[in-house]
Amino acid sequence: MEPGPRCRCKPGFEGNITRNGMSVSGRCEPAPCGVRNSNSGLGPACRCAKGFFGLIMWSGAVASGSCVPGPLCSSSIAFFTHLQADLETSGTGTGSCKAGQAVLARGHADIEFGREGISWTLAEPMPPNSCHLDRSAVQMLADNYSFPAGCSATPAQPRCSSDIVYPITVVNASQHSCSNCNVDGYAQVEFRGRLCGYDLIQWDSFTVSPGSSASCDCFLHLKCGQPPTDELPRSCNHFSEPAVLEFMEDNITFMYMLFDSGVASLSSGNAEWQAREAATATTSSRSDAWYFDGECLSVPRAPPSPDWIIRLVINDGSVFNSTEDGLVRVAGVPPLWWSYNFQKDATLPGPFNADKLLGHKVVFGSLGVCYSAELGREFLAVPAQGDCASQNFASDMGTRYVYLSSAYGIQSYRSERSCFPLAAFEELQLEVVDVTTAKGDDNFTVSISPCRTYVRFVVDAEPRQSHCRNMARMTHG
Repeated sequence: MEPGPRCRCKPGFEGNITRNGMSVSGRCEPAPCGVRNSNSGLGPACRCAKGFFGLIMWSGAVASGSCVPGPLCSSSIAFFTHLQADLETSGTGTGSCKAGQAVLARGHADIEFGREGISWTLAEPMPPNSCHLDRSAVQMLADNYSFPAGCSATPAQPRCSSDIVYPITVVNASQHSCSNCNVDGYAQVEFRGRLCGYDLIQWDSFTVSPGSSASCDCFLHLKCGQPPTDELPRSCNHFSEPAVLEFMEDNITFMYMLFDSGVASLSSGNAEWQAREAATATTSSRSDAWYFDGECLSVPRAPPSPDWIIRLVINDGSVFNSTEDGLVRVAGVPPLWWSYNFQKDATLPGPFNADKLLGHKVVFGSLGVCYSAELGREFLAVPAQGDCASQNFASDMGTRYVYLSSAYGIQSYRSERSCFPLAAFEELQLEVVDVTTAKGDDNFTVSISPCRTYVRFVVDAEPRQSHCRNMARMTHG
């Protein structure tokens, strides 16, 4: 906020500020971000979603920008983008390139230190504007993160929606043509689709060179989950607005964005960090996961970085404490799915928060199947061969479901078994019901529907709740 009469909310925030003489009052809250293919974060936490490239800017409480799928790894990569700022060139072309200039960048995948990077070799300004980009300018743009720094082995998955827009760069591809529309040379093609099944995409149409005088439309007639090309995903991701945990390090504000899909993403308010983050978000590296056991929250990180473990300080989930970073606070108003984790179970009808039994092991049988589980890690389901307590649970004998996420007290586990054409994969969902019993007996109810298995676990949960020591064991394996 600025001092004096010009006091107003910072970009990315909204609210009312009033003055009464020398007194100033009011409140600024992070503003919603409506940029397509963003992570849906509020205010400064809004970024392009994992696998998408672009920068998001704020004018007051209004976000603008674009997030486009990052390129797939290939020996020949083409990628349409726009310059984020003016670029003074040293060449003898027709002049400097201005911000907003459309550019076709070309390069190739380059595996270095096990990471799928891109070596950019050429950048061509696209009509109607004209400027010059020599080799040094291409390197400058790459160094300034104006192009994606990495590529992916699989297409980026958009957020599940009734209106999915997915632009890609193509070249002379017959599969991107129809009776009134042909792709000649390089072109940007914008595909449109919608959610079908649990998490699949129904691709309906595409537009070649959208926004130009030469644009044309083609309509598709495909099955649910059937992409017209390998450059498109067949499934989408369900995720809500993330919970944002803020902490300070070396006078820089860092943010851990925690999604209800079970993914954690580290970000920063630093401009250079944001540019680097946007450029590297397109790589196919696995995202960090996060776990909360009712007492401690953990984000396992790749070596040599230690796991990030913080302890709950205020029971509503708004403040944690880290031995390294001090107090860690939830920014703004937390999303409903986050607040649910911290409500008192005794006041809630329905399920007990299954995350509080993190690491608890169970074995049970139902409907001719034996199940072995370590909550928060995996479920193994194999055909019953007698008493489940003595069952051989070798993973190659049945189905292994790996922990995926937790929201509203329900844990989700995903297998590697495809379930086309209804869902991308078979999944198992676990609900825990806390019932105090004299005997302390466990009770399991299993119901099975296409692509989904539902397990209801009735248990005297209080004496079995996990603590931070369980968290450390879980996250370190």
